[in-house]
Amino acid sequence: MLSAFVEGIMPGLRSLRPPLFAGVLWGLFAWVLLANQFPSPDEATGWIAQAYSVLDAVGVAGIAVVVGVGAFLIGVAALALTDPIANLVGRFGKKVGEVRDWQFWVRSRRKQLELQRRDATSAIEKIDSGAGGPRSNRAFEEQKLKATEASHVYFSGFLGRLRRIYTPQSKAAVAAVGKRRSTELTAEGAVIQRITSEAFDGAVLKDGMSRSQDPFFRGASASPDTVAALHSELGSDALDSLRVLDEKLFLELDRERSERLVRLAVSFPIIAFGILLGVLFNPAIGVVVGLAGLILLFRYSADQSEERGRILNLLVLRGAATTPAMRSAVLQGELRYRELKAEYDEEREDERRKAEEAEIASNGASRAPTEPQVSTARSVRGD
Repeated sequence: MLSAFVEGIMPGLRSLRPPLFAGVLWGLFAWVLLANQFPSPDEATGWIAQAYSVLDAVGVAGIAVVVGVGAFLIGVAALALTDPIANLVGRFGKKVGEVRDWQFWVRSRRKQLELQRRDATSAIEKIDSGAGGPRSNRAFEEQKLKATEASHVYFSGFLGRLRRIYTPQSKAAVAAVGKRRSTELTAEGAVIQRITSEAFDGAVLKDGMSRSQDPFFRGASASPDTVAALHSELGSDALDSLRVLDEKLFLELDRERSERLVRLAVSFPIIAFGILLGVLFNPAIGVVVGLAGLILLFRYSADQSEERGRILNLLVLRGAATTPAMRSAVLQGELRYRELKAEYDEEREDERRKAEEAEIASNGASRAPTEPQVSTARSVRGD
């Protein structure tokens, strides 16, 4: 009973840590920055003297309570300002990753097209000289050469050399190198695709079929309405859904989220301390402390941006994906398979019927020349 009570209050207690830790560090930063600006109790006048009197009256315990409440309020205010910055940093890091992946893909694709252009040019020269196969192959090689022309023009000249260093994700670049076939899905989109794909595959396997073995089923995908329903349902905080579906997993992920939020909360005051130490004491120490804060910020901002996909993936892996839209996706996958299976059976029946008709026609054509001979033999016997 005690453990259940502790588990029940732990999420609430964990939520207090980020603002409290951030408030303590920001308060310490303000004290280091402004401590010399306040007079001593003997020299204080006005409201500062009254504050010293109040602190003397409440004692150590009262001071601890005041400091704790003040640190918490400062932390809440600070997080209200820094959380949007952390989210922006996370999105920026994700965008940097996408740009990096695009640059690597473009570089690989450009080299592929350059190799194709050299091979096609060499093959055409050999054909023209009479040492490269039949003349009929020249049109095919010219077509391969033409497919590389846009890339060759785009990466030629002075601007082309600059584009080799950095290729922007523009329409001209896509026209030159083509569109990526496997664009990276968002974490949420990847899980949705997995749910719908597994639902369809499950229906295929129940019927003894295989999507990989038969090309008819390879291009099958979920209906747009199913995907839209899943997107709409998963639009809220996935951890809230997890509380209802799997309490144990919720507690584990809530603890991880709390640890991440604590690190994000303290990253900003650590960066501020680094700047202060660099200005007032030692630049080298300031750089080290500031870099530590920046590493915490970028590291856990990226984790925060991927939290949804991880939670949804764990829901699917643990078999807890029983929300209405997910159940609907399973049903829609089965119905979609039935529709395609009916089309599949109809096409196979048409092929079988056409094959039988062709066989009958072929047999009839092979027997046709022998019929006059048989009739002639019968007429002779009749005579």
